[in-house]
Amino acid sequence: MAKPVNLSDVISSLKKVFAPSVNATVIMPIWEKVVGEKLAMHCRPKSWSGGKLQVVCSSSVWSSVLMSSETLIVERIQKLTKSEIITGLHVVVRHIKREKKVEKLPRKWLPLTEEMVTKSEELASLVPPEFRESFQRAYITQKRSDVEEIK
Repeated sequence: MAKPVNLSDVISSLKKVFAPSVNATVIMPIWEKVVGEKLAMHCRPKSWSGGKLQVVCSSSVWSSVLMSSETLIVERIQKLTKSEIITGLHVVVRHIKREKKVEKLPRKWLPLTEEMVTKSEELASLVPPEFRESFQRAYITQKRSDVEEIK
């Protein structure tokens, strides 16, 4: 019978074998801040590979607007993520289902539990260093939402 293997060891091994790829969920929380509300409604980050952030735009017009500001957008992303992992944009034109903007009511945040903090730190160690802080924020926000929905 095979000896049990730690999951983090398996993930570390896989990282060495496969080229790095980052899901754009790390960029999503800052996307509107980077490109502005109007452009964010028509263009969304999808993935990252080889330094290029793939962005889906709803039309070629919005794609042109986005690409005309590529240098500024990349600089803003680098500044907000404190990383130079994204060096350019790759735009794909595709239909985007736009969600109606809903006025958000102020949330009552539950206090962080020790378990939430520990788990977020543990999982963040598996994410590239440039994205750890954003990942932890997203993870904790999701966990707080899960707890609120249960109550």
